[in-house]
Amino acid sequence: MRKIFTLIFVLSFVMNVTAQTNKRVIDGKPDDVATAANIAEFTALSGDVDLTLKNAEVLYTFTTSVGATECYVRDNSGAVLFRNTGLTLEKDDVVNGVVTLRSTSFFGLPMANNSTWTDPNDVTTKKGDAVKAKEIAISDVANYVNDLISVSNIEITSDGAKFYAEDSKGDKLEVSNYFGLPQYKDLPTRVGAKGMVRGIVNRYIDSYKLYLVEGSSATDVSMPRISVEEDGNIYNLNGQRVDSNYRGVVISGGKKKINK
Repeated sequence: MRKIFTLIFVLSFVMNVTAQTNKRVIDGKPDDVATAANIAEFTALSGDVDLTLKNAEVLYTFTTSVGATECYVRDNSGAVLFRNTGLTLEKDDVVNGVVTLRSTSFFGLPMANNSTWTDPNDVTTKKGDAVKAKEIAISDVANYVNDLISVSNIEITSDGAKFYAEDSKGDKLEVSNYFGLPQYKDLPTRVGAKGMVRGIVNRYIDSYKLYLVEGSSATDVSMPRISVEEDGNIYNLNGQRVDSNYRGVVISGGKKKINK
């Protein structure tokens, strides 16, 4: 009798689990999934979250050297990095819908990743107007992580290893050619340039960096290309300061040459 009772209990348990699993598959999401009315609420949570997107803008898309897809998305509350979500998004898309994504953070950088319950059919997209950068001051950069911003009236400076946009107050924001755009490969030739920079704000713990992007029009340009006077420094094509013993293509005085 005990064996029969045990068998019935086990069968009942298995059937119950199966029923719950089938229910979740049909419903397309876990029973206990959190909800977020906007991106700001989403980034404040962790784990699987039903994210409501209302006229969200796709600011920039990028495929890394290892094949990861990165999309920067902004709504009225803030911005987040969609990484390997499985959603088909393009720059300037306007996105609407409620989609389940996994809210995570990489050393302080808010991200949305693919969840077991992510369904690309849960969102709709349409092509919108060209996205606009938010004009900010360098001192406010912490409030614009993953967002598309621009900073005017700056000068490009360098400490010999890194490059910065520096304003008249002495505030600095590191700039980087993370997206590998050809017009920014020779950053050493831009030291001393004055004007405006435009890009996506990245965060790593408590430091911030601007990933440079293209300008959107003739009046909204990224750093102008210039030649600079000889400053005694030599750089490789990655913008790193090297000495005269370095072999290969280098930049000195704003000009390329080959050290053999």
